[in-house]
Amino acid sequence: MSGELNTGDDFEAINDEQYSPPRPRKGELCARRRIEALLEERQLRQALADSWGSDEEE
Repeated sequence: MSGELNTGDDFEAINDEQYSPPRPRKGELCARRRIEALLEERQLRQALADSWGSDEEE
């Protein structure tokens, strides 16, 4: 292995004004929304279980 750095122009320089981050693919967005929905459902179930338990204690 060589200790030299690769100084080749593998990437073009981009001005900040022209740069836009890569957009997520449709499948990634669907997966993210599904995970968010599952987490929200879990939080709601936990909140219901917690409030149900506190009603019995009163």
